[in-house]
Amino acid sequence: MTNSKPMNYGVKIAGRDEQLVLATPYLYGARVQLERYSDAFANAKDGVDRAVKCFHEVSTLLEDLDCLSVYFENVGKSHSQHKLWKEARQHIRHDMRDAWISERNQQKTTSRAKFLNLREEVTGSVGFDQNAFNIGGVTVGLDEVNSYLDWADQQYRAYEQGLIETGRLHHEK
Repeated sequence: MTNSKPMNYGVKIAGRDEQLVLATPYLYGARVQLERYSDAFANAKDGVDRAVKCFHEVSTLLEDLDCLSVYFENVGKSHSQHKLWKEARQHIRHDMRDAWISERNQQKTTSRAKFLNLREEVTGSVGFDQNAFNIGGVTVGLDEVNSYLDWADQQYRAYEQGLIETGRLHHEK
């Protein structure tokens, strides 16, 4: 490892108010993941291939959506889907993986399982369709995700404009 060298492009965040700028990579990433999910679903060789590829794309999509939720909530912008993004991400990225290695996760996962309508006898449940996916007993339509991303983009653009107008954000050309 060496000391950092100057880079041509980057972001420097001076304060808490400017941190929403860090949401933009996840906004971009979520849109890319929706495309990748659709491609994975449409171009899979068979059901197993489709499940594997779609699982990965949904997992990554939920990571992006949860990051967006955190950044927006940190600046006082909430949305009805934020809890779903967090709980679904935790289920797919942690509960399903950790269920077999630790009984201590039981209490954490019980309330999440109820929120996601997960049947008691099932450790994890994820399903895929062309225009939606299931996490537990909750179906999330790709149109719902797109609607949320449109909301996030609109919120960010207004926030960004405020930062520009007050001199706290500068775009270099």
